[in-house]
Amino acid sequence: MITWSNYNGIEISSDIEPCVAVRVILPSDTAFERKSKKQRPFISKKEIKWLIQTSQYSYIITIPKNYCYDGASIPRAFWRLIGSKESDEFLIGAMVHDFMCENHHVIGNDRALSSEVFKRLLLACGVSKLKADVMHFAVDNFQRFCGWGKE
Repeated sequence: MITWSNYNGIEISSDIEPCVAVRVILPSDTAFERKSKKQRPFISKKEIKWLIQTSQYSYIITIPKNYCYDGASIPRAFWRLIGSKESDEFLIGAMVHDFMCENHHVIGNDRALSSEVFKRLLLACGVSKLKADVMHFAVDNFQRFCGWGKE
């Protein structure tokens, strides 16, 4: 297991090193394939098992090989300050967070935990604490706004 973070009662580990690729638009792609690649340009090239342990719970999340996601959803107006969704240091955190957002049940429908995992993975990938805190705040509040946690 690779330990990504073990801080303040939450441990995040993966069974292998993630491998993420960019889905390239090809001339032979159908209109549907082009749209799909524009909306979700990143793909996990391996199946990855993540262990998320808190003081109360232990979750094993399996992100399947060929899982496609959109990266860090950063509004273009903030790219100069934060970075774009293509920034390497955001790709792992965004992959795990996007998967948890699409599959609430894998972490017991715990919105706050998904935001915290995102932040911890950003820090593990070299994002500064200030930037990780800003991104955590934005993601957590966006999820609240979109209704996660009202179920």
